[in-house]
Amino acid sequence: MRVTGGTEGAAGGARLRGDVLILRGGMRIRARRVRRVRTREQREWRIGWLSVALGAPLLGVTGVAVAGLPGGIVGVLLALAGSGYRRRGVSVSVELRDGGSVDLECSRREARRLVRWGGG
Repeated sequence: MRVTGGTEGAAGGARLRGDVLILRGGMRIRARRVRRVRTREQREWRIGWLSVALGAPLLGVTGVAVAGLPGGIVGVLLALAGSGYRRRGVSVSVELRDGGSVDLECSRREARRLVRWGGG
């Protein structure tokens, strides 16, 4: 799990061991300090720039050879469209009884464990 924010001043990684969430830097949060655990699934569309850098010249030159300048433009656009991918993750917010919070980014499996750990 990766710590993405919160009021506890933690950064870096986190792991769940037993009834304790251990944050990088030695901070520990016990389950009884937790008021609520909220999850939200995120989906993002990203572009693999290495694929674009390799595919655009290859498809562009091929397109120019086949159909001239319009073929080159179509080749570059195909390389750009073919380099897209989706990234999925789960954002988890752990709200503490004292008003603090810790925001984490993790897998679905880790999110389910955190919800069970927090009493949800």
